[in-house]
Amino acid sequence: MNAIQLKPANRRRFVAFTLIEAMVLLVVLGIVGLGAGVGLQSTVRTPHAVDNILAINAAVVTAMEQMRASAMSNFSGLAGYSDNVTINGVSYARTVTVAALTAPDGSGSVTDYKQITVQIGTQSMVCIVTQPS
Repeated sequence: MNAIQLKPANRRRFVAFTLIEAMVLLVVLGIVGLGAGVGLQSTVRTPHAVDNILAINAAVVTAMEQMRASAMSNFSGLAGYSDNVTINGVSYARTVTVAALTAPDGSGSVTDYKQITVQIGTQSMVCIVTQPS
């Protein structure tokens, strides 16, 4: 007996994604999305951090200008002081130190030059003040 093979006349082969291919695509898209989310979060945090640094720097400059506006006679016996300042809701330690210096060329007395250092948090500024002649 001969077996008759029947071939479907209109059998089409469908081209589609398999379940494994779809799962791999989802995993890859998830990893890319996670990376984009982390990058976006750091971008959002950056302006806030920069604002805090600028506010601290402004407070350092303000304290330095207040010290420089004082008469040199006010610095005698003043080694410095320390207190706390609040900037954008965060408390920082502020330290102001005054040190006597000699002139760079060796002339003048120790009382003619003062080095003022103002530090708030991790930001600091140093200024040398001379006695007006």
